[in-house]
This record gives sequence, C-alpha cells and structure tokens, in this order.
Amino acid sequence: MLSVECFQPVPPSCAVTLKRRKLALILLSIAGVVTLVCCLAPRHEPTYQGRPLKKWITQSPNNISPTDPVRADAVRHMGTNALPYLLDWMRECQTTGGAITTVKSIVTNLPSVITPASWNEWAKNDQKLYRALGAAFAIGDLGEQAQVAMPELTAMMKANSRGSSDMAVIALAGIGRPAIPVLTEALADPSNPQRLMLIQVFWWVPSLYTNASAATSAVSVLVSAANDKYVFGVLAVRALGRMAEYDRSQADMVIPTLEKCLNSTNRKDMRTTAMSALAVYGREQKSVVPHFVELLGDSDWHVRLVATNILRDMAPWALTNSPSLQKGLEAPLPKR
Repeated sequence: MLSVECFQPVPPSCAVTLKRRKLALILLSIAGVVTLVCCLAPRHEPTYQGRPLKKWITQSPNNISPTDPVRADAVRHMGTNALPYLLDWMRECQTTGGAITTVKSIVTNLPSVITPASWNEWAKNDQKLYRALGAAFAIGDLGEQAQVAMPELTAMMKANSRGSSDMAVIALAGIGRPAIPVLTEALADPSNPQRLMLIQVFWWVPSLYTNASAATSAVSVLVSAANDKYVFGVLAVRALGRMAEYDRSQADMVIPTLEKCLNSTNRKDMRTTAMSALAVYGREQKSVVPHFVELLGDSDWHVRLVATNILRDMAPWALTNSPSLQKGLEAPLPKR
C-alpha cells in the first residue's frame, strides 16, 4: 500500500529548477533546428539587374574574355558577395582525362555528316570549364578587392589539381599587386606544375609589374627562368620583353641575359624572341646595335629578317655597308 508521503507536494525550489531545465531544452531544440535549416537551406547567389551571377560570367561560353566590361560592371556591383560562388565553381573545374578525352577526340574528328549535332556540342564544349574560367576572370574584375580570397586561391594553386590550379593562377594574377609575392614565389620553384601558366600570366597581365617593387621581384625570377630549356625559357624572355613596354628600370639586369640568349645558336625561336625584347630594352642604348648587326649574317633567314627590321627602326645607319648585311643578302633563301 502506498504511503501518504508519496503524495507530498514538490518543494517550490525544485519546481523552479524543473521549469528552467524544460526552458533550456526548448531553447536548445530551437537553436538546433535553426542551425540545421541554415545548413541545409540552399544558398542564393547574388544577382544584378535580375540576372544571377552565373549568367553574367558565362554570357558567351565560346568567347570568354579576360576583359569583358559588361561582366566586370555586374561583378563589381555584386562585390565580395560573389566570391564564395566563384571559388566553388573554380574548384569544380577538373580537366577530363583518360577514356572521356579519347572519346571526345574521336567524336570531334568524325565527319560532320555522320555525327549528330548534340554529339559535336558535347565533344567541343565543357560547361564547367567555361564557368570556372569565367569565375577566374570575374575575380580579376574585382581586383584588389578580392584579396580576401587569396588564402583559398593560394591553397587551390598549390593543390596541383588539374584545371582548378590553373584557374587559381589566373585569378591571383587578376587580383594584381597583393598577389605578386605569391606568384613570384611559385614561379621561382622549378618543380611547380603550374610554372608554364605562371610565366604566361606575367606576360599578359601588365598590372603585375607596373610599380618598382613588383618589377624588381618579377624581373629577378624571369631572368632566372630565361635560362630554362624548351618553352619555359622562350616564354620568360617574351615576358621580359613585354615588361619593358611598361618599365625599363631593370635594364641593367635584363640586357646581359638577353644578350646571352642571342647566342642560343640551335634555337631560332629563342634568338628571335630575345631580339625583340632587347630592341625594347636597348631602345636608347647604342651598345646593343652591334648584336643586331652581327645577326644580319645569321644562317637563318627569319633571324636575318627580324634583325633587319629592328635596325631599320632603331639604327638605320647601321645597315649601310654592313659586311654582315652583305653576307645575309648572299645567303640562299629558304626552300618552298
């Protein structure tokens, strides 16, 4: 039989404690539900003039330009709110390989009369690649405003992931001055898989060397890269020549390197590239003229032609009665 003590009322202090616990549990449950909803709810990408970001960066999938004023205006209106989406789209970019690449190559080379249009479109287009490239250019549209994304872009570049790492290099180049230390450090590493892309961005992004400190760091790395074999050295020399159009303050460092490249007798492409760069750096220095005069007698007709054109512009007086010129004129023309 139950005793009377079992039906004694709960003390007021215990009742208050129970109420507080219930309230705390309710609040924790509400907080958990809100957190879950926030995590699972789809993000809404920013828009401008009623169009989402994705539409602005892929307006013309087959003709994505690094300098698109329409895209740039839209992206700048959206500001840094666009960065999370741009970074996600860049991460999705993976250049296909293996069987898929083989199949696409076969389809592309099939006669058009037996290939459905949808097959050709699939073989020639890669929507993720176009979107990633547009995203990289869009980060460049933001310029230094996008430097808050540099840690993520640097990690993406160093991940050596095919496709997305190259996109990260393009985006960092677009940011400009704040990204110069990261890019020059990566370029200085001969084993970096993105080295080819890095050299190329130093050629087509003038903002990377339009101030003294940037020019000094970039030139020192490119001068070292100019000694590389194969295409790396040629592209580095090409970048040095491009840089001279904006800043020739490092001429004393660059000219000896270019003069050395002229002696690459087994590499016509290196000689002609170095000649074009040297013509810009030595525009006001007569000391470089003898190099071009000597090349008037080169065994390759194209080298002779480039040397003649440079001298005609820089020092026409050197073409008069030049023994090297006479030797060049007497050399046989290339067989057609």
